[in-house]
Amino acid sequence: MPPAFSALKVGGRRAYRLARQGEAPALAPRRVRIDRIVILGTAWPDVRLSVTCGAGTYLRAIARDLGQAIGLPAHLTALRRTRIGPFVAGADHGLRPPRDLTRAAGLPEAILAPDMAHRFARGQPAACGLRGAGEAAAVLTEPEGVLLGLGRFAGGLLRPHLVLPSGVEVIP
Repeated sequence: MPPAFSALKVGGRRAYRLARQGEAPALAPRRVRIDRIVILGTAWPDVRLSVTCGAGTYLRAIARDLGQAIGLPAHLTALRRTRIGPFVAGADHGLRPPRDLTRAAGLPEAILAPDMAHRFARGQPAACGLRGAGEAAAVLTEPEGVLLGLGRFAGGLLRPHLVLPSGVEVIP
C-alpha cells in the first residue's frame, strides 16, 4: 500500500498535497517487485536491510508493512539508494568517459550548454540538439563533461527524469 505522502495522483491531485491538507487520500494497493531483502545487521530496535526492488516500490511502506507483520510500529530512519539501472554507487561509473557510460546504459548523450544545464539541474525542461519522443538520454554539461542525470524527450524539450544531486564528473 503506497504511503499517503506519495506523489501518486488521486483525482488529479498529488496524494502528498491532500495528506498535507489533512485529507486521507484514497490509495489502492499496488503490485511491486521485490527481488531480495537481506538483513545486514540488527541493534535493537534498529534493523539494517538491503532491498533489491523494482521501480515504484515505496521503501518507507515496506518498513511500515514489516513492522505490522511482526506486530510492532516501524518506520524508515535512513535510506541510501545504491543502484539506479546500470549506475551503481561506489562503482567506477563516475570515472569512465561519457561515451563508455552512456554505452553501458544504452542511452544517447544529451550535451547541454551551461544555461540549459542550470535549468536541467533545477528540475526544469531544457533545450538541446537531440530530439526524440519519450526516449531517455544521459545528460552531460559542455565542456566539463559532468553527468547531471537522466532525461526524457517530450514536446521538443529534454525533461528531467532523474537529476543527480551534484552531478558526477566524467573524463571526456
